[in-house]
Amino acid sequence: MPVFLENTDLETHLKALKTTIVFVSAWTALFLYGWTVVRLAVEALPSPRPRLLWTIGCMVYAVHVVSAFDVFFHWSHAAAHRETELRSMAVTGVRAGWGIWLNYLFGAVWIADTIWWYAVGDERYRKRGAKSFWLLHGFILFMMFNGAFVFVDRWARWPGLILFLVSLWAVITLSRRRFEQFRDKPAMAPTP
Repeated sequence: MPVFLENTDLETHLKALKTTIVFVSAWTALFLYGWTVVRLAVEALPSPRPRLLWTIGCMVYAVHVVSAFDVFFHWSHAAAHRETELRSMAVTGVRAGWGIWLNYLFGAVWIADTIWWYAVGDERYRKRGAKSFWLLHGFILFMMFNGAFVFVDRWARWPGLILFLVSLWAVITLSRRRFEQFRDKPAMAPTP
């Protein structure tokens, strides 16, 4: 029998493993979001890598949600709502159980955007309108800031803040670059 299983039961190790998966998947998904927007912001020529990173990040986030519901909420929305309410009260002084709905929306938005990227193709996706661009990334950055800085233990706040700031820089850089590309294109002549 391996040493790590001596004097403990398998259930304890399984719960520890599942808990690790919850936290590692959350940080990995956020890191992959950051990596994607940094790649988009700095790449000289479009490549398929950002879409792949975005897709993997989305899938990893889905693993996070499923594992969190298994480990912490025992597949109960009511338990997730209650825990979100208690956590938000402890951190912000506001009972915001509705925050769980923001997490659901976050997952739905990421999944929908991933599907849309494949449906419309890389070139059209990258040329999305400014409002759509900022709604998507503004919401994701808002969720990232709260998930990686506000609602984490103190030791994790600084890595979370760095990840947030790098992602924010990348989104602003990407937005400026996109604006410059559209600004430099000549206006189309009206059709008779």
